[in-house]
Amino acid sequence: MNKPWLYMPSSLAHSFGPFALRQISLFKKRPAFVNSPISKLGLSFETPFGTAGGLDKTAKDMGTWNKFGAGFIEVGTFTPKPQGPNSGKIIDRDNESEALWNCMGFPNAGFEMVKPRIQAFKKKHTIPVFVNIGKNRTTPLSEASRDYVAGVEFFGDVADCLVVNISSPNTKDLRLLHSKENFRTFIGPVLEASLSLPKKTPLLVKLSPDLDDEAFVRFIEEASDLPLDGFILTNTTQSRPLGSAFPERGGLSGAPLKDLSISKLKLARKCLGQESNKCLISVGGVMDPEDAVERLKLGADLVQCYSGLIFYGPNLFIDSAKKLER
Repeated sequence: MNKPWLYMPSSLAHSFGPFALRQISLFKKRPAFVNSPISKLGLSFETPFGTAGGLDKTAKDMGTWNKFGAGFIEVGTFTPKPQGPNSGKIIDRDNESEALWNCMGFPNAGFEMVKPRIQAFKKKHTIPVFVNIGKNRTTPLSEASRDYVAGVEFFGDVADCLVVNISSPNTKDLRLLHSKENFRTFIGPVLEASLSLPKKTPLLVKLSPDLDDEAFVRFIEEASDLPLDGFILTNTTQSRPLGSAFPERGGLSGAPLKDLSISKLKLARKCLGQESNKCLISVGGVMDPEDAVERLKLGADLVQCYSGLIFYGPNLFIDSAKKLER
């Protein structure tokens, strides 16, 4: 196992890993890709494989993932005000099952601190940057729209795409925004803010894998009539494999999430049809290049990686692109 970070405690690897990759990336050159660019969301992607939200919560590692061959980069989740992580243990890992558990709760430096980092990166690079926005934990759910509208207005001029994260299990009651009663009331002001931006900035909603199939299909069918540009499927799961030692709180990603994420991708593609102009991005349990390419075959337009970058390694984007070329 030539992955030294897997020998470290998960919290230490989480802190040390980005720093180490930054140093390695200083000596790397972004690879050239053979396949023709992919057009989606009005954007051009050299490769359909990119980073998932939550991987870079500081907007400090965009240059790193650009060097490692990501086709697009998602940063965040960001909230209007800075906030720290949830209390207690917030991250753990099981190497045998290739599972990653977290209960972080949107720790970030706040809108004003991270935007200049995104602007500086965008001045030098053309790779699409997605900005993931959420609500502060102190904002009541009934006022959640306020935080998301602020995010749309604040990042609309610099983001290539905006991601509305209503699916983290680590912000109290956030997933209640999936319900029919709450979603339309919540999303209306967010869509209005998005449509009022000076430039067209695509808006995606990131969904939970834990909706039952009936509720998920109903959500996709009803949301497909709205001026949303697509969906990210899916966030982490609150379910646990038999015998799991992880706490009940928090979300699980990695290999145990694979089947759930695939099932939601298949359902969404069936609901929307092959000719839909809604973008479907698949994430969750993408552990190697075979998984990444399979998601495209199953109907994803783009694919995101998180835990696979830990268990497979940071060359996952390059190796997935090579697999797709073959």
